Amino acid sequence: MTESEKMLTRSARTKARGHQEGPSLEKYFSPESLAQRLECSVAKVRKSIWQGQLDAVRIGRLVRIPASSVQKWLSGAPR
Repeated sequence: MTESEKMLTRSARTKARGHQEGPSLEKYFSPESLAQRLECSVAKVRKSIWQGQLDAVRIGRLVRIPASSVQKWLSGAPR
């Protein structure tokens, strides 16, 4: 099996498992930066996360909110 065939096989296995190739390039916001951008309080952003209306990711002590979650939240789409 050639090296290119091995790469194609590995790529097919990765896609079959539902994994993305390469790092995620999605933008993330801190609660503070999102509140400033939306012109609302940080407390409102944190409360929305706590109530489950807004998805967030915890990285150690940091909380980050994916841009895709913000778009869903602003459009009023159910999670």
